[in-house]
Amino acid sequence: MLRARWASTTRALPRSSLDARRAVRAIALAAGTAVALAAAGAAFADFSGRVVAVTDGDTLTVLDGTRAVRVRLWGVDAPERGQPWSRRARDALAARAMHRDVRVETVGTDGYGRTLARVSVGGVDLAEAQLRDGMAWVFRRYTGDPALVALEEDARDARRGLWMQREPEAPWRYRERTAAARRGAWVASERRLASLPVHGARSLRAAAAALREDAAGGAGASGRSARARAHPPSALAT
Repeated sequence: MLRARWASTTRALPRSSLDARRAVRAIALAAGTAVALAAAGAAFADFSGRVVAVTDGDTLTVLDGTRAVRVRLWGVDAPERGQPWSRRARDALAARAMHRDVRVETVGTDGYGRTLARVSVGGVDLAEAQLRDGMAWVFRRYTGDPALVALEEDARDARRGLWMQREPEAPWRYRERTAAARRGAWVASERRLASLPVHGARSLRAAAAALREDAAGGAGASGRSARARAHPPSALAT
């Protein structure tokens, strides 16, 4: 009975109103799709610009009009900071590209939002130049381009650049190794923190800071003295 009464009191919208609402929704959807496609097209469009910064041996910043675009050279992986030849690889890329006009042929974007691209200066491909001089590896996880592989092998055979080293560590292995070491240090510090008889939120924060400093390998004399003030020797005993 209640359902019938409710149904009798509701009034259906005129068909013209429904059609108008559907038309508005369709227009809004079409406009949103057009904007998304335009943005995607801009993100993957080729462009030219001037290099204004070089981060490392495979990453640079290109000024496209008023837009600064971080660009990762596609197909290669240069030594990370902390690795041998990292600075030399960066300097080699800077010498070729810094303050020069480049052509950027976009391939996609990486997980950090950087534009992946083939970048050339005066017709010279920067990724190929880095490989030729032994300043980078072919990033085989993403490409097996025979031309790039041949350039790397030629540099290795000639012992150019980083290939002067007896057993150079590939940057992706370096990243995996250091990430695993950081995770291990963090787990160890958390376990040690859980075992401490620390009382009060302030002492807990001080203990956590001290343990994280130990994990990072940066605990100096000041860190040790601060820890001693926060916890008596009996509290830190394990």
